[in-house]
Amino acid sequence: MNISLKQKSDVLAQISQFASEVLTNEVVEVVRLDGGRNSQIYKIRCVDQAMYVAKVYFQSANDKRQRLGNEFFGLHFLWNNGIRSIAQPIAMDENISCALYEFIKGEKMDMDTLTIDDVERAVGFLFELDRLKGLEGSERLIPASEAYFSVKNIVAHVERRLTRLTSLEDLNMKPALKEYLYVKFEPFLKILADWAQKECKACHIDYDKDIMQEQKILSPSDFGFHNALRSHDRQIIFLDFEYFGWDDPAKTISDFILHPAMYLKEEFKNFFVQEMVERLDYNVKLKSRLRILYPIFGLKWCLIFLNEFIPNDLKRREFAGNLTDRQLVQQTQLEKAQKMLIKIQNTYKDFPYARA
Repeated sequence: MNISLKQKSDVLAQISQFASEVLTNEVVEVVRLDGGRNSQIYKIRCVDQAMYVAKVYFQSANDKRQRLGNEFFGLHFLWNNGIRSIAQPIAMDENISCALYEFIKGEKMDMDTLTIDDVERAVGFLFELDRLKGLEGSERLIPASEAYFSVKNIVAHVERRLTRLTSLEDLNMKPALKEYLYVKFEPFLKILADWAQKECKACHIDYDKDIMQEQKILSPSDFGFHNALRSHDRQIIFLDFEYFGWDDPAKTISDFILHPAMYLKEEFKNFFVQEMVERLDYNVKLKSRLRILYPIFGLKWCLIFLNEFIPNDLKRREFAGNLTDRQLVQQTQLEKAQKMLIKIQNTYKDFPYARA
């Protein structure tokens, strides 16, 4: 069977046939679940009441990221090496851009009830991944999505994201966005890039040079409690490995404490940073690089907020069912970008976490 998933009425039938063939079990129900910013999630129930999850991935000629294969093969590598704080990968079908995973009985993480033990588990999970470096198969893993390994290339990536927004054909029709980009964001990005070069020199960090392979870590990239479930036995299961791969630990740490989908207490952020730096103590320049890169990743988040102004990103949100009132969403995202910029402007010279 090879029917395009664009034919919406056939999606459930395709998933059902794929799962039935893989599981050799009769599928009696396929139900769309909420959630998933870039994909569609379905719960599958078989005749014997066994449950599974099917994930249908967004595809676009304008987005070359191989979300399906990257997530499935990344989870396969982790599962085969004993990592169990993930959903077991079962099968994938590139023809319909769909993968089948273990169904986790649990609930979304409640940010209001997080504990320091939960943060410790997040650190422990990343450290488990770090111990897989050098194992058979790890050399075939690719860089995480948007992973760059020199300060210069990270700054250049933010500049490219800015150009993508300033090149929008309808930018003149969006005066608030245009003012933000040209009057507020771009001038500060130049200030920050100059500051980063000076700080690198002072810390004896090569601004232009990539970190070595042994200084990289394996990361889901979009890592945090927003992509996790608390299982019925109180374990934390981490989800969403579409962007998984080799990453800069400074990026992983920065994104965890900056991520807008997690409302972490300051003491939790500080604990996460301190634990990560201590556990990765073989990476002697990590703390200095983190201090320099944190505000740059903050500016990247400013531009990530504005993805809803970019046509192809809007299509991805529509595919996943996460776009309602486009104008309201864009206004909300611009307000988030404005707040983040102010935060970074006020703190970039004095990294606020794990100062000891």
